[in-house]
Amino acid sequence: MAKSKLYIKGMQEPIEIPFDAYMLAKKFFLDEKIPKDFKMNIGDWSGEKGQIKSILSGHEIEKKTYTKNYNDEYEKGRKERLAMKPKQRAENSKGYFDYIFYGFTREAVVPDEAWQEAKELMTEFYKKNPERLWADPMIFASMFPSTAISDKVFQVLKVVTEYDENQVGVIAVSEEESLEASMK
Repeated sequence: MAKSKLYIKGMQEPIEIPFDAYMLAKKFFLDEKIPKDFKMNIGDWSGEKGQIKSILSGHEIEKKTYTKNYNDEYEKGRKERLAMKPKQRAENSKGYFDYIFYGFTREAVVPDEAWQEAKELMTEFYKKNPERLWADPMIFASMFPSTAISDKVFQVLKVVTEYDENQVGVIAVSEEESLEASMK
């Protein structure tokens, strides 16, 4: 029998309910024609429909747990990264820069002098933008003055920087704009 849970507004822990009660309660809960003050008895709980936050069963519970754990891990990693000093954050961005370097040069190995210059650029960027997880790829344009970034690499970088919720500034939206920006 699938595990089912009833989540009530204001309660810390969900209430376990039988699966048959879940099926009936879910029907009433999702029906917008039934008013929020409709009285319900679900398992050991009695109250009004409006007090219910959600009703989940089986895979829905597993998905919610997985999502919460994933989000918690992301937030933990995000806080750890933002707690780093700008220089340390830049040093921990080697893989990020390797990808950008490949996008501009199509070379897999980054020369040491290019990595040193990139670290300096990222350190300055992180000093000015302490809430950003990742440096804006356009800060490297001066390192590649006459080269356009690979469109595939650009699309990945665009997604990465768009997910940075505290992003200040905008990256180019096309390879042509990227080329224009790198030539300035």
